[in-house]
Amino acid sequence: MMANDDKEELDQSTDVEPIRGSIDIAIPPDVLWAAFDQPWLWPRWNPRFFWCAPPAQAWRPARLVL
Repeated sequence: MMANDDKEELDQSTDVEPIRGSIDIAIPPDVLWAAFDQPWLWPRWNPRFFWCAPPAQAWRPARLVL
């Protein structure tokens, strides 16, 4: 978690503007959500995700993607 001073400095920064925009895709919401609901598969469609895991939950152990 960020310290309050760091958060305030970041909030006031103009070095990098936030990304804004939208796209339309022809995928039903339930199919799209199924892809996002499985973060261990993200590297298959975006190689920049080399490690990811869902938040720790008692019923769903976190996984390391190799």
